[in-house]
Parts: sequence; C-alpha cells; structure tokens
Amino acid sequence: MPPRNLLARWTELFVHTLIESGVARFVVSPGSRSTPLVLALAGAGIELTVVRDERAAAFFALGMVRVTGRPVAVVCTSGTAPGHYLPAVMEARASRLPLLMITADRPGELHGMAAPQTAAQDHLFGAHAVGYFDLGTPDPAPAALAGLRRVAAQAVLRSTYPEAGPVQVNLRARKPLEPGPDESPEGSALDATVAALLARPCPAAIAPAMAPHPSAVAALDAALAKSARPLFVCGPTVHLDPARAAEIAGLAERVGAPLLAEAGSQLRFGAAARGVLDGYDVVLRSPGAVTALAPDLVISVDAPPTSAPLLSALATWRAPRWVLAEAGWPDVDNRAERVLLGPVGALANAVGRLGQGGAGDYRARWHAASTRAWALQDDLRASEGEATRAALAGTPDGAVVVIGNSLPIRHVETYAPARDRAFTVLVQRGVNGIDGLVATATGAARAAGRPVTLLLGDVSLLHDATSLELGQGLATSLVVVVLDNRGGRIFEMLPLAQTPGAPMELFTTPPDVDLAALAAAYRAHHLRVEGPDAVAAAVAEAHRRPGVSVVQVVVPPHGAQEALQELARRARQEWT
Repeated sequence: MPPRNLLARWTELFVHTLIESGVARFVVSPGSRSTPLVLALAGAGIELTVVRDERAAAFFALGMVRVTGRPVAVVCTSGTAPGHYLPAVMEARASRLPLLMITADRPGELHGMAAPQTAAQDHLFGAHAVGYFDLGTPDPAPAALAGLRRVAAQAVLRSTYPEAGPVQVNLRARKPLEPGPDESPEGSALDATVAALLARPCPAAIAPAMAPHPSAVAALDAALAKSARPLFVCGPTVHLDPARAAEIAGLAERVGAPLLAEAGSQLRFGAAARGVLDGYDVVLRSPGAVTALAPDLVISVDAPPTSAPLLSALATWRAPRWVLAEAGWPDVDNRAERVLLGPVGALANAVGRLGQGGAGDYRARWHAASTRAWALQDDLRASEGEATRAALAGTPDGAVVVIGNSLPIRHVETYAPARDRAFTVLVQRGVNGIDGLVATATGAARAAGRPVTLLLGDVSLLHDATSLELGQGLATSLVVVVLDNRGGRIFEMLPLAQTPGAPMELFTTPPDVDLAALAAAYRAHHLRVEGPDAVAAAVAEAHRRPGVSVVQVVVPPHGAQEALQELARRARQEWT
C-alpha cells in the first residue's frame, strides 16, 4: 500500500516547482479529481482565481498572459472539463502565448471500463499544444519524486521556449483525493524526501538570448538602401514593449519610409504613433491610389494586417516582400521573398544606422493621401465608426484597450486615427475568434490593475455573457462597449450578401436579449446610448467607477455597410 500522504505530497511538490519555475498566477475551475491540486495551491499562498466555466477560465488566463507575458496555469478536473479549454488553446498556439493546462485525470485502471467522468486525456489538444507531459500515477520512490520536479520545470520551460505556446500537463490521481496524516515509516520517509527536495533549488534551464543574425541585418540593410519606395506594414503582435515599437518606428524614420500600423501592432497609439500613417484603410479603397502609391519594397512586420483594403493592395503590388517576425512564417499570400526571424526590435535597431532617408518624397505622398482620407470622413455620419472613435476618446490614458473581432477591429482600422495616447492594445488575432472576449478583458484587468475598455459587438458579448460575473470585485474599471447593430452585420459586407436568395437570417442572427437585464444579473452597471454622439461621455463616466460597466451603443443595423460603401465611393472619386 502506498503511503496515505502520497497524493498530497506529490501535488505539493509539483505545485511548488511550477511556482519556483515562474508560474505566478493560477486559474482554477472546481471539480473533484483536481482536489489535491487545488488544496496544494491553496497551501502555497499563490494568487488564485476561481472561474467555474473552464472555457472562460482559459480565456481569462490568456488575458493575464497577454498583459504580463508570463505563463499562467489553468487547473481543472477530469472528463469533459479539459475539453472546454480547446478554443483558448487554439488561440494561444496561434498567438504564441504561454498557457499551462493542468488536467487532473483518473488512474489507468479506470480507463476503458465505463468509469464515470473518465475520458482519454493524453495529448488531448493534439497539434494545438506545443508540449505534453504525463506525470503518471504518483510514486513515492525518491527517483520518481525528483523526476516529477524536473518534469514540472520542463513543462514551464516548454511553454516559453523555443517557441511560446500552450502546454498540457496530465496528472492522474487515485482516491482518496483528500489529504490525511500518515505516521507510518513509509509516510515519514516520504515527508522527509519531499522536504529535502523543496529545500533545494528546483531544476532550471537558461534559454539563450536571441539576437538577429548578422546576415539578416546586412541583407535588410542592403535591400532598404536600394529601395526608392519602401513601405512598412505592421500587423498585430503580442509584444507590448514600448521600446520594441520605438525601434520599428525608428527604422522607418531613418530610411524615410511610410509606416502603416494597425492598432494591435502597439504602434498606432503611444509615442511611436507620431510617425504612423493611419488613413490607409480609406486610401486603398481606391484602385487609383493603389496604383499611384505602389511601393518597390514591402517590409511586413509581425502578423498579417487586418485591413481588407490593405491586404488587397498587398496582393496587387508586385514589389518584393520581406517579413520580420519573432517566429513562425506570417506570409498570408505566399509572396514573401525573405522571412527574417528573431527579435524584431533588435533587428530594426541594427539596420540603417547611418540613415539613408532616400524615400522622403514617397512618404510625403503617402502622408498627403492619409491626411486627405480623414478629410473625406468629415461629414460622413458613420454611426459605428463614430462610436468606435468616441469610445477610445472616452478611455483614459494608460488604459488597456481590448478590441473584438468581426466589425470592431475593422472600425478601429478605418475610423480611429493614430494618437499619442498611452494605450496598451490587445487583439485576439491568432485564430480571429469572437469567443472569450469578456473573459480575456477581465483577466487583463486583473493582471494589469489598470482601466480596461473592451470594444465588441452584441453577438460577441452573448458568446461570453457569463464572464461578466468575473468582473465582480474588480478594483479597477472594465468598460464593455457593445456596438448594438442587431448582430452579425459583417456578413452583409461579404459576397454572400450579393447572392440572390441568400438566407441572410442564418448568418446575421440578430439577438433578442435585454442587455440592461443581462448586466443587472451580473451586478454590472449599464448605460444605454442612442447613437454615437454621447459615447465618449458615457465611457468616461463608466471609467470613474470600479467594476464592470456595459455601455450599450445602439446604432442602425445596416449603418456600417452603408458608410463603408460611401467611403469607397469618395475614395475612388478622390484618387481616380
């Protein structure tokens, strides 16, 4: 018989090693089989957040990861519970975010014989996880205990190196799950072995410092030196370091290149925004402008951009394209001539130190076009666009801005000018899903301790409505700005909408939910705003109170489509 205290000591050793290896936050979903894990965490004095629903828990953890850049662990029971992690795991893999899934499991003898709450959990997330570790059944042997400590440290390391991503650790627990004293010689020996292991430093690996390859620096420097019309395009990133943004902006400035940067690049808001050209989404709706402003070299930084007109122009231009990215191969249309991997900020800082500045005339043409693009919007009553711009205007400096997918992120691209505002911008562009946005924003608010504005659509809110509860007790403000356009209006902008007889009601799915009652159910403050004019004041008011506020902005159902059609018409007329 194994010692009565085996499971408690096993999980204690595992949990303490995770903490020593750099996991500072844990998100727990209640369950029976995970009891020893949760008790070990409670005894470790570490920061714990309880989220009942595993799907929300994983997205909540991702919000924390996005803000801190450090691994966060989620803990759940066996059976279907870990399956709910999958959407967030997919996003973590695509966005290269260090997420640890600690999945409690039944022992081997209960598998394959119809035991309740038992499912095959080994390699549960398949290709969506960058690592998998099975701790096996607890074993009191000193070698097994030392191995447990090493595996825990390895799991944390694998979530960050050589490429960050989600890692599953499967822990099999045999009843009894609750701890109990064991004064037998075996129990006492186990206590002594675990105490001795915990008294020693845990195994640690030191990953190498990344640096750009000299040949990459030389090649990019040479390419920029030969270019008369270089263009920088910056897509979304998970790297929030202002110094990195400044280095990218600095390179574009030194070579005199236009810099087109979307919100998720961390270049559109903040000090680096002074050099950003932000009217491109409107300018490039004109085929004439696409032709007139064609580059002879495109430097694409990080993930592909969101703007459809910019993506269309990139596909049209025949210029060679170089991609700069920390990892992966972000080449959305297989046009990259070179992919330079490694620390993008350091690469940018090393290139063009003498400063050619030969593309100044080209940048001036882009600047004039961008300035004119904003003038085209002066008298345009774009309800959703105005609401988006106003929501950012009402958000305090230093806040975190979380932008939902579908229409909101596109509205920011089209209608929100670059500003010297100290926003940290989080976007969920790994797999572009609309799920888990409220949980992500709440996790970001918990980790950052700063005001958060979440901009999303009504359908996205309903996908994650139960996560409004997670904001109860927040010391800071979380303002959920809901663009209430009767749902799913992005489908009206797709070719489907022009198909005769297309059953659009199967796609737009307008919700029929009382958002005031929904907010009240979760003790969230609710403000309903008719049209965009009062949005900035409503958002500013909501940020003056801690906790969750839902600002419901009622806009015309078809307004977004009509406004973009008018903008495209004006752009074509301006640049014929």
